[in-house]
Amino acid sequence: MRKIIESAAVASAADAQHEARVDNAKRASEKRPPPRPAVDWEHGDCKIRYDDRRNKWYALLSYEAPDPVPLAVDPRRVLAVHRGSRNALYLLASTGERGLAFPGSKLLAQRRRLSARMREIRRSSEFERGSGSKGHGRSRRYESYSALEDKLARVTHTFCQQAAAFAAATAERLGCARVVIEDYGGIVEDDADVRRVLDHGPLYQLKECIGHRMEKDGRTFDEVPSAYISSKCPRCEQFDSGAHNTRTGIFHCKNCIFERPADWVAAYWMLTSSGADMSVWTERMKREREFAERLKARDEAAE
Repeated sequence: MRKIIESAAVASAADAQHEARVDNAKRASEKRPPPRPAVDWEHGDCKIRYDDRRNKWYALLSYEAPDPVPLAVDPRRVLAVHRGSRNALYLLASTGERGLAFPGSKLLAQRRRLSARMREIRRSSEFERGSGSKGHGRSRRYESYSALEDKLARVTHTFCQQAAAFAAATAERLGCARVVIEDYGGIVEDDADVRRVLDHGPLYQLKECIGHRMEKDGRTFDEVPSAYISSKCPRCEQFDSGAHNTRTGIFHCKNCIFERPADWVAAYWMLTSSGADMSVWTERMKREREFAERLKARDEAAE
């Protein structure tokens, strides 16, 4: 008799819980706004709809966008891939297209966090990690350090592959048959200021990934000198080591008032050193130089 009463009580409790869930679902459905009406679409339609939930009007368009057709590969077109100080990559083509930047701030931030954690583990003493049963050996103490080291390698390799894919897609879209990258082999290792900036990024690994991807796609991959590529003005060709503001990453020419990102200036001189056809950029720089001279003459006359 007692078992029958207990089973009946459990059943009644379960029924009560089920009814409570049904009631909660009904209340939620009452508060939920009605679904949006279905709209029959045709190509080229434009419909105006009002959203009660957000109190906004929306214009709904139906159109068809053609897929971009990549240009035919031209041996005269060259793409400069600059491993910049402000961006991981800066791409500039000899065709006159605007430069494209591939940022690397997230990679640098993650590398700094992992490196800081690895330094903390290296500073730990012999008896801070492990227990008597598992021992205090080197493999035990450096187990987490090895895991962080492997993670750092995986993160860096993934980023280099993504950057190489970005450069390959840009070269294919612009129809460039040749890709050039700067040669950092001549940098003096004793220069602490330069090494402090360059060692933040995996420059060699990035170059190897890009070169492997270009070789796989059948494109020519070359290196060009990197000496003074961000210290010479493309407009008036005046050399000034102080024109590159390393804090802002902007190149300021005091002679012709030329102002452009330093990564763009470096990529421009890389294209010039590669022997590419610079007629488009030369004509553009000529017009800018003439305009700057007229502005300078007007300011001098006004004074």
